[in-house]
Formats: sequence, structure tokens, C-alpha cells
Amino acid sequence: MSAPTIGWLQYLLNLIPTRWLDRLDVSILGLKALPFWRYVVLMSAICTAGAMAFDFFYDALGVVIAHRDFERWGASEIVLKVIFVFPLIETMLCQTLPAFIIRKRCPSNALLFLATSLPFALAHWTVGLPMVLGPALICGVAFGLTMVVWGEKSLRLGSIAVYLIHASYNGLLAGIQAVIDWL
Repeated sequence: MSAPTIGWLQYLLNLIPTRWLDRLDVSILGLKALPFWRYVVLMSAICTAGAMAFDFFYDALGVVIAHRDFERWGASEIVLKVIFVFPLIETMLCQTLPAFIIRKRCPSNALLFLATSLPFALAHWTVGLPMVLGPALICGVAFGLTMVVWGEKSLRLGSIAVYLIHASYNGLLAGIQAVIDWL
């Protein structure tokens, strides 16, 4: 991005009430104090619990989130794609690349948070609005927060944390769905 583009983004951020995030010391949330693996497990659990809560809510309303390809895939293909390949690609495109650009051009936690949260949620638009407004948004917020907390230390560490959270979240949901289908 060019310098004028970054300037416009900073100007727009000043219009949106997100400046509090730049001043927010995420250590008050206790997240910076957590060891890396505890943080990854906690965020995976939050994402999974949030997705399951939305799933129950959507079921009660009769809303169906269709994962079109899952019916055609075998178990090994689901494990390979859903747990390993897709989280890696999405982490690189939706978190690492935006974080790299933001950290290089303007070190704003608010912009970093938005730039690493929203693309992930919007990338799931093809699955439908319920997915974007529910599980994808919860995970997007968790991934954006992770890039703010761990990406501050190292972009590589932040990206690894996001990938591990995303892969374990997908693995947990795939496992839960397999057990439900088996019952």
C-alpha cells in the first residue's frame, strides 16, 4: 500500500471509534501473561464454544449452514484440507499478509486488529451470512486479537499461534461432527 492509502486508512480509523484499541493494554485481559500453549488452547476452546453456541442458536431458528463439499469428501480428505491446508492458506492470506503490511507501514493495533479480523470473516461469505455473523466472526476476532498479542513479539509467532488455533478449532469441530454423525 502506498503512503497516501495508509494515511486515508488512518484518517478513517479516526472517524470510527476504534482508537481505544490502540490505547488498550491487552495485558489487562491477562492474555499476554499466558504461556503460548495455554493461549492457543484457550482461544481454540473459545472459538469452538462460540461456534457451537451459534450452531445451537441457528438450529433453534431452523437456519442451515451448508458445507457443500464435506458430503463429497472422505475422512482423510477432510482431515488434510480442513485441519492442515485451509487454515494454513487462510492464515497466510487473512492474517500474516495484512499484519506484515500494517506493521511495516503504520504500527496501529486498531488497524492491525481490523485488518486481521475482517478478511477472515468475509472470506467465509460463500458459506452464507449466518457463518459470517457467527463462527467466522468469533474466530476472526480471536485471530485478530492473537495477531495483536503475539504478533507484537514476532509476526512469525503470531502467525503460528493463529494457525494452531485455527487448525485445532477446525479439528475439534470436525471431530464433534463426526461423533454426532456416528450417533
